[in-house]
Amino acid sequence: MKKQRWPLIVLGGLVTLAALKRIVTRRNLAHKRKMIEQAGQRRKRTVDVDIQMTIKLPEVPETKRQQILNSTILELQSGLDDKSFTCVEIFLSFTHELRTQSAKYNSIVDINVSYGLKRAEKLDLELTQGKKRSQLHGIPISVKDMIAVKNMLSSYGCGNLSQNIIDSDAMLVKILKKKGAVIYVKSSQSQNAQSYETVNIISGVTTHPKDCDRNAGGSSGGEAILMSTKGSCIGLGTDIGGSLRFPALSCGIYTLKPTSNRISRNGPLPLNDYPSLKNSWGPLSRSVDDLVVFCQEIFNTKPHASLPFVPWSQDDFSNDKPLTIGYCLGSSYWPIPECMKKAIHIAKNALENKGHVLVEFILDNEIKEANELGLPMYAYDAEDQARVFPELPLEHMWKMNKALETSPWLCWVYEKILRRFKGEKESFYYKYLSHNTCCDYIDSITQVKLFNKRFIEKVRQSGIDVLLFPYPFPAIRHNTSADLYPGFAYMSIFNLLDFPVGSVPICEIHDDEQKYDVDCKEIWAQAVKKTMQGSSGLFTGVQVAGMPFREEVVLRVMKDIEGR
Repeated sequence: MKKQRWPLIVLGGLVTLAALKRIVTRRNLAHKRKMIEQAGQRRKRTVDVDIQMTIKLPEVPETKRQQILNSTILELQSGLDDKSFTCVEIFLSFTHELRTQSAKYNSIVDINVSYGLKRAEKLDLELTQGKKRSQLHGIPISVKDMIAVKNMLSSYGCGNLSQNIIDSDAMLVKILKKKGAVIYVKSSQSQNAQSYETVNIISGVTTHPKDCDRNAGGSSGGEAILMSTKGSCIGLGTDIGGSLRFPALSCGIYTLKPTSNRISRNGPLPLNDYPSLKNSWGPLSRSVDDLVVFCQEIFNTKPHASLPFVPWSQDDFSNDKPLTIGYCLGSSYWPIPECMKKAIHIAKNALENKGHVLVEFILDNEIKEANELGLPMYAYDAEDQARVFPELPLEHMWKMNKALETSPWLCWVYEKILRRFKGEKESFYYKYLSHNTCCDYIDSITQVKLFNKRFIEKVRQSGIDVLLFPYPFPAIRHNTSADLYPGFAYMSIFNLLDFPVGSVPICEIHDDEQKYDVDCKEIWAQAVKKTMQGSSGLFTGVQVAGMPFREEVVLRVMKDIEGR
């Protein structure tokens, strides 16, 4: 009898140890989260105080301030040339909106007003001496948290890094400063730039300017808010799977994700790039004209020696030869709401009126394949980031993180169960995040290269110069991105391909368009239906994509749509 008890005693001991370990782990996690939250709250209080300090700054007369805020970069430069206003007045005008409007939506993680004011004064002095640096002289430019700016915070949205003040600039920031930009504001982003919602433990939730129950989009949501509320003249963000474009769509502004090597991403931070998905840094603005000025200045500056020098091609931008443009109305894999198709038709009509030839370009299989290829590639990079910047995932990120932490054989079991009872799209986290060996990684890279080759060949055989591409839905509600994730393949496909792609706002959603007529009970479809409920007044938009290093052609088409 005693011998028979030993297995039970051992089993009981192991169960007890496992239970104790789980209790201790939970307590440690709770303690760690509390400490991180406290650090983040301290940082946020500091930023709030700094923002309120701007009240002490001189006021620009209302009429002049509105003139400045509603001007393009070239119009601001014209005003500086004829002395209609000064660099300091430009700085004060945007800082006023930053305090009274942008700050309402938790869009700022760091601000250095005294530096910005001194910088503007110095640039005014240079103008009196006949020294004008470039078309960016005196222009306030805000920068996403994760991009390094000397003597400012770069936290990646992580509480662990809430005091991480950087001692040197990223290469692109150095270039912008040399050209006379006034960089004194850092904007909020999602934690580790791993979400389509901008929320982190430092700045909190970055809310939508039209609906506080919705998010500004991620991960460059802070920049999108600064642009839509005129808290900055032009913004600088990043894009690894739609992080520039989805916030731009959500907030009704313009952006351009360049080819990954067209703009330098070199800098002092350890995660300035992703090894497998093509990351890009690019501008956000309130007009295509401002995107053009930014690109002209940056493209014509020789980058780091490791990057190709591809100067701005005015011929490609100004050419009036009609283009063949392929338009996509979505995929049966992830049907899009009618209001998003309407945006494509409006853009299509505008381009046809400009003389371009529009042909339908069907990409049913490609969008599905982009999702299947993109998610595991993103997961490898997410794991790399977690090792460098360990951080507790926020609520809306638990679904993906749970799949990443689950053993491959359990992922296989969960995937089969979810596929059987919930449907294919509900099982995709466990299906595509369970393969994380070195061989799996190499195989994924090979599959992406083959996908790119097939896609480019299909575009060339169709004689298409540019693609007109839809978005899957408008601005989303808080904590819903995990259920909507497969739809983001409409954006991440261009990171896999490394195509330059811009975003153009089209129109607002009408009352009778707040619907999603897809007969499906799966969680993703229900999530889209909830997204469309109460969406009246939100923005629709389109993506414009071109072949690598053809940003000028993309901007030309964006300008044609904007001028409709």
